Amino acid sequence: MIRPHQSNEPVKILLVEDNAVVRDTLTTLLSGVGHDVETASDGESAVDAALNTAFDLILMDISLPGISGVEATSHIQSGLFPKTAPPIVGLTAHASREDKATFMRSGLSAVLIKPFRLQAIMELIDVHVERCYSADEDQPAAIDGAALEQMKAFTPVDKFPQKLRDITASIEEETQKLVAAIDENDGDAAAKIAHRLAGTLQLIGGKGLCDICYDLEDIGHGLETEKTLQDMRPELITETDAVRKMVQRLISDHD
Repeated sequence: MIRPHQSNEPVKILLVEDNAVVRDTLTTLLSGVGHDVETASDGESAVDAALNTAFDLILMDISLPGISGVEATSHIQSGLFPKTAPPIVGLTAHASREDKATFMRSGLSAVLIKPFRLQAIMELIDVHVERCYSADEDQPAAIDGAALEQMKAFTPVDKFPQKLRDITASIEEETQKLVAAIDENDGDAAAKIAHRLAGTLQLIGGKGLCDICYDLEDIGHGLETEKTLQDMRPELITETDAVRKMVQRLISDHD
């Protein structure tokens, strides 16, 4: 049986996330409040880590290269049986209510919808199996100041500007790749890149650009037929430029 958790007690967390920028930032935030974080970048590594190390909680990105987060969850739970597996929390950026219900039935203890705040994870850690959903799904966006302040609060002062630079560089790189995929009308590539880019944007609360990425992902997968990849190109470039300028101002303010 999972032991009850006290809010002032560090826990051992396995963070499974294929986006390196998201993975590093969440590790910094969780470690900053005292938790012991181990990471994995794909489902196979997550299963191996979970079967060989005792974790109090697993944060599992659902969209992973190789086996999915849902498949990895199944392997972990069956591999640890008859022992009790730790709570496994799904992390996803783009899921309908039906998807969330399916994820829960697959064995996940909870689902967190990106973008989420660190406080949501902290509350989940305290109760372990509380179902947590984003309270800000309808929040209009550009850059969420609260998300940035949260990152700042749990990042060493001297490292905060560089963290912003790393995130900005990742956004720039992925956007360039996404524009190239759009110009080549490569739906599969556009969908994959848009998914990664959305994950990075969630760190700074860039919901406007995230929504564009979600649309591009749907178009790339053939789920959206009223718009084309080329239709989204101007919005992508305009919103990326706005995000870049805002982050650059923040960097200047903290240098």
